[in-house]
This record gives sequence, C-alpha cells and structure tokens, in this order.
Amino acid sequence: MKNGIPMHDNPTISLDHKAYLFAGESDARRREDLDHLIESLVLPEFATFDLSVVDGETTSAQEILSMVTSVPFASKKKVVVVESVDLLPPADQLRIAEFIPKLGDKSCLIMLLSEKSAPSKSRTSPKNSEEGEKEEVTRHGLQPKLRNATKRYGALIEYQKLKGEDLRSVVMQEARRHGKQIQVMAAEMLAQSTDGNVSIIQREIEKLVLFVGDKKIISTADVEAITPRTAEDRIFQLMDAVGNKRAEQAVNLLSETLAASTKPEEDVLRIISMLARHFRMLYQAIFLREQGIRDLQSIPEDVQEVLPKEHNLLGVHDFAKKRFLAQSRLFTLVEVRRCLRHVLECEVAVKGIEGDSGSRRIHLEMLIMKLCKRI
Repeated sequence: MKNGIPMHDNPTISLDHKAYLFAGESDARRREDLDHLIESLVLPEFATFDLSVVDGETTSAQEILSMVTSVPFASKKKVVVVESVDLLPPADQLRIAEFIPKLGDKSCLIMLLSEKSAPSKSRTSPKNSEEGEKEEVTRHGLQPKLRNATKRYGALIEYQKLKGEDLRSVVMQEARRHGKQIQVMAAEMLAQSTDGNVSIIQREIEKLVLFVGDKKIISTADVEAITPRTAEDRIFQLMDAVGNKRAEQAVNLLSETLAASTKPEEDVLRIISMLARHFRMLYQAIFLREQGIRDLQSIPEDVQEVLPKEHNLLGVHDFAKKRFLAQSRLFTLVEVRRCLRHVLECEVAVKGIEGDSGSRRIHLEMLIMKLCKRI
C-alpha cells in the first residue's frame, strides 16, 4: 500500500490475507482502511460474535489465538483486532509470529502498532530461524519476527507521513469532499501547518468549510484566519517577503518566528540555510529568463544539464516556480551573486568561524536588510 491510501481506492490490497499489520502514522487513513477491512469481513448484525477488539497491553497471546481460531458465527471470518500489538511481551509476540502461518481460512488477525512504537535495541538469539539466519529479539517494542511473519504470510501496511505534492493533494481532496475548492497557496499553507497529519487536515478543512459558508473557494486569507501559524508558515512567508524586497515585513516576520520558536538560536541557522536556497532558486530563474525561456515545462536538455542537481528549480511545485519567476524580475544575476555572498558572510559570522559570533539575531536582521535593499 503506497502511503496508506484507503483500501477501497487500492484494489491491490487483498481481503483474503489471514494477518495484517498496520504500521507507521496513526491517522485517518489507517482508521478508514481498518473500518473498510472489518466491514468487508464481518456482518454488522453479527459483530458481537465475529469481531473482537483487544489491547496488547492487557491481553496475552493465548487469549488472542484462542479468539482468532474460533469459528465465525455468520460472517466470512472471525476477526480479531489487536491494538498496540507492540506492547505485548516479546515472548507473546514470538508465539503469535510462529502461529500466523497456521491460521485457517476463516481467521483474520489485524494488528495495530501503538503511537509509542519506535525502533529498539535488539539482541541476537543463538537460536537460528527457519531461513538459517540468526533471529533478532528486542527487549521491547515490535518484534522483527512478528513483523517478518506478517509480511511473509499476510500484509504489512505502512503509512508514511505525507509530504509535498501528496500532502497538498489530500488537502484539495478533502476540500472537494465538502463541495469546496481551495487555492493552491492556501492548500500549501494548510499542509505545512498540520505537519503532515491527515486527521488534523480533515478537522481544519471542516472548520474552514463552516467559516467560509456559501463561498465556493477557500483562500489563503481564510486559512490564515482559522489556522494557527506555525514556524514553517512564518519562515515560508519570510522567504517571500525577502524575495519581494519587503524589508519591514520580513523583519516583522523574523521577530514573530523567533518569538514563537522554542529553539530560536537553531532557527537562525535554519533561516540562513533557507535564504541561501531561495537565492539559488532565484539565480536559476533569472538565468532561464535571460535565456529567453518563459515556459518551465519545456526547457531544452542542454539548458537543463547546466542547472544544479541540488536545489533545482525544476524540481519544485508549479506554483513555487511561478513565485520564483515573479521575484526574479526584481533582481539581476549580479545582485543575486551579491546576496549569496551576504548570506555566506552571515553564516560565517553566526557560527563564530572567524571569532566571537555576537548576537545571531542581529546578524540575521542585518542580512535581511541587505537582501531587501533596492539597488
């Protein structure tokens, strides 16, 4: 399953597996897939008999196996959902792993990892596995043997944290589900503010739908009014303010960002790094414009080859390309080179490479004023 796309939209996920392990992000995608799987296997009117839900922290392998091997009353399978399976004692997990290949056609074991689940240190057992490899046993957390057994004899479904285009698509899809459209910049802003959490995105879209009322399109102003701005939002807006040479707005955004930050000293270095990236993008936009290229979708291969591999303008989203192209009209190549030199000088000063660094914030404020200077 790619990124935990709901099973009803992904026909490659079979309903015939005897065991499932749901790993990764615990959000709306996982809940929807779990609900769909249960609905496909258990008749609602017989759920009392054919569906059992237990907690790995308070149950045992013996109880789980006893339930899952019982005959279903009227549904396709007897379904047992084990929440927080990683909190079962290691010995119980290993017992379940050994039994998974023996599960009958009328049994379905669904295991969910807890939010506490994380990689743990392991020790090597002297006992060899069936494949002739040494078997790992961890002191706590999900046992590799249980994970591998489920992957081999059932289905391992991992939910990655969504990023970039995938995350924006979820925002737009949720808006459409409520009969609304959302501007691309607004979708980007909302995606960044939720840190990739699909459940939060759904809640924020519901709030926005109520807020905009009869309006068909959700704007950036709507998102700003409803959604609390994160450090990511402020930095994103700070880059735009600098790129548009709006010094006062940029300094105010810097003050807001550092005031809201739990680690302002680290964020100074992060902002400097992002400013360097921003001006590298602007340099490429100016270069392409001077080559007479207006359509970034059809760039000659010989021109593409001279662009940098890292921080490549062609790799960003279309709306970001348009933003860089618009801002590039405010600079020349000479000015961007000078700005990149200012960024490097600020980084050297902040890191104290050539002596006492002084106030990082003052160095960054001075850098922003230089970058926004209209020459």
